[in-house]
Amino acid sequence: MLDGMRSGAHSFVIKIAFGLIILVFIFWGIGSNTSNSGIVAKVNGEPITINEFQQAYNQMANEIKSVIPDLTEEQLKSFQLENRVLQNVIIRKLFLSEAKRIGLDVSAKELRDTLMALPFFHDESGKFSAELYEQRLKAFGQSSAVFENNLRLDLLPQKFQEVVTAGVFGDKNIAQKMFAFQGERRSMDYVLFPFEADKQNVSDAEAKAVYEERKELFTVPAQVSLEFINFTPALMADENAVTVEEIKAYYDNNQAKFSEEEQVKARHILLMAEPDAPKSENDKILSRLQDIAGQIKTVEDFAKMAQQYGQDGTKNSGGDLGWFGKSQMVQEFADVAFALPENTLSEPVRTQFGYHLIWVDDKKEGRQIPFEEVKDRIKHDIAVERVNANLAQTVDSAIAAIMANGNMEDEAKKYNLKVTKTGFVDIASLADTYNLRQSDVDALVAMENGNVWDSAVTLNDELSVVKLVEKKASSVQPFEAVKAEIAAELKMKKAQESAKEKASQAVLGYDKNAPENIKTSSFFTREGQVEHLGPLPELAKEIFAADEKTWLKHAYVSDEGAVVARLNTIKSVGEGEFEKIADDVLLNMQDAQKNMLFQAYILMLNQEANVDILMPELFAKQ
Repeated sequence: MLDGMRSGAHSFVIKIAFGLIILVFIFWGIGSNTSNSGIVAKVNGEPITINEFQQAYNQMANEIKSVIPDLTEEQLKSFQLENRVLQNVIIRKLFLSEAKRIGLDVSAKELRDTLMALPFFHDESGKFSAELYEQRLKAFGQSSAVFENNLRLDLLPQKFQEVVTAGVFGDKNIAQKMFAFQGERRSMDYVLFPFEADKQNVSDAEAKAVYEERKELFTVPAQVSLEFINFTPALMADENAVTVEEIKAYYDNNQAKFSEEEQVKARHILLMAEPDAPKSENDKILSRLQDIAGQIKTVEDFAKMAQQYGQDGTKNSGGDLGWFGKSQMVQEFADVAFALPENTLSEPVRTQFGYHLIWVDDKKEGRQIPFEEVKDRIKHDIAVERVNANLAQTVDSAIAAIMANGNMEDEAKKYNLKVTKTGFVDIASLADTYNLRQSDVDALVAMENGNVWDSAVTLNDELSVVKLVEKKASSVQPFEAVKAEIAAELKMKKAQESAKEKASQAVLGYDKNAPENIKTSSFFTREGQVEHLGPLPELAKEIFAADEKTWLKHAYVSDEGAVVARLNTIKSVGEGEFEKIADDVLLNMQDAQKNMLFQAYILMLNQEANVDILMPELFAKQ
C-alpha cells in the first residue's frame, strides 16, 4: 500500500499540508449513504448526484463560516453558493475525465508521500503512524482503501496542472523588465485634510433608517452553552497499578517493537528519468550527473549542487533525506547507501525514479533497545490499554451517574479529568470548533436546557459526555443597543465626504500658490501602501503614471484624512539588484505563466463541455 521511496515527500507537504485531510473527509463523505437519490446535472454524460453536490456545498459553506464565524444562515443564502459549487464540481468532473483520457494517474509513491506527510496521521514524535492512521479512519467510518482512492482523486488536479504547464519557461529579458517595473519606488508630496467626525451631526432618524436597511447585520446568531468531559485515556491511565513483572513480560513478548534497524543519514541528488527511457536520453542524463559529481569534494559542495540541480522535493534542503532504514528505500538505492562509507560520494545509481548521487552523512548500527530505556513507556502504554479496553463502558457509567445526580464535576474527578465550559458559542460554529458531526449538532440543539446527552459523543476526536446548559434563539439587537455604533459610522462617512470636498477645492489653486503644510511621503510601490496614510492604490496608480511634478486634480481618502498629492521622486531599481535574485524572479514569473495557462485550459474544457442541468430549481435566485 505504501511502497516506494519517500524522497518526494517534502514537496507534497508544502503543496498539500494539513487541509487536504479535511478536504478528503468532507468532499467524499464519511460513512454516509452514497446511493443516488437524484442527479443534479450531467457533464459530458457523467452524472453529478445530489449527494455529491450537497457534500461539496457543505464544504464551501463551512469554509466561509470558518472565516466569518458570525455569519447567519440568511446571510449565507445571499452568497448564492449553489452556482459556485456546481462550477467547482463540474471542473472536478472534467479533470477526472481528461486525466482518464490521457492515462494520467497518481503513482503509489506519490500517494504514499502525501499520506505520510499529513499531520493528521502523525504521532507525538511528528512521524506517520500506521496504527494512528487505521484508528482515525475507523473513527470516521472509512476504510483505508476508500480513503486512499479519494486522496488519489484529490491529487489528480495538481498533477494534471503539472502536465499541462510542463512546457512553460521564463524569459530572462521579460523577467528583468517586470522586475524593474515592479521594483520601482516613488515618493509624493501631499497635503492632508483630517477628518472632523466630532463636528458632524447625525439624527436619530438617520441612524434608524440605516438600522432598518441593514437589520440583518445586527443579528445575533443562535447560541448554546455546553459543558463536556473529554475521556482522554492518557489522563485516565493509572500507571501505579502496573507492576514491574507486567512491564517485563510485555517487553519480552514484544521484542520486535523494541528493536531498531540499522539506519543511515544521507543526501541525494536526483535527475529524473523514466524507467523505459531510451539509451540516448539515459546517456545524456548520466553524463550531466557525472559533470555534477566532478564538482563535489565536500558535503557543502554536495548540498550546493543538490539545491542547484536536484529535481525532487529535497533540493531546497540540500538533498537531505534524514535518517532512514534499509526497508524504507528502493533496493538499488538502499544497497549503495548502506555500503557507502561516511562522508563519501557514490557513483551514479539507477532506480525507477532516475539517476542519483548519494552522500552519506552518518550511520547508526541496529540494536535491541534495552529494557531500562523503554520501561516507563511500556508502563504508560499498558495503563492506557487498560483504559481503552473498557472506555465505552466507563463513559456509559459516567453518563448514568451524571443523569442521576446532575454533577459533572464530581464525575470528572473520579477519572482525573476536568469539565470544560464553553460559555455561549454560535451553533453554526460547533461542528468545526469541536469536530462534531452535523447530525450530532442537530441532535444536541434539540435537547432541553440542563439535559445530558444519553450516549457518548465523539467531541474533539475523543469519547465525551456533553451537557446542554442553555440555548438562545437567533435575535436582532434592538436599535438602542447599536444606535451609537451606527451614529459613529455615519459621522465618519460625513467627515470623509467633507474632507474630500475641501481637498478637491483647495488643490485647484496649488499650482499657482503652493500650500504651506506640504508633507513628503516615504517611498512606496505600485500597490499603494503608503506609510502613515494606509492603502491608497488609486492614488498610487496616478502617481506612477505621472511624469512631472504637478498636483493631481483629484482628492483621495486615506486612513488619516483626505489627501491631494503630486509626484516628488522616482527611485529606479539598481543595475545589479536583478542579478542577485534573477532565479527567484524567473521562477515567480514561470509560476504566474503556468497559472494563466492552466486557467485558460480550464476555461477551454468548460466551454467545450456538454453540461445538462437536471435540477434547475436548485440554482434559481432566492
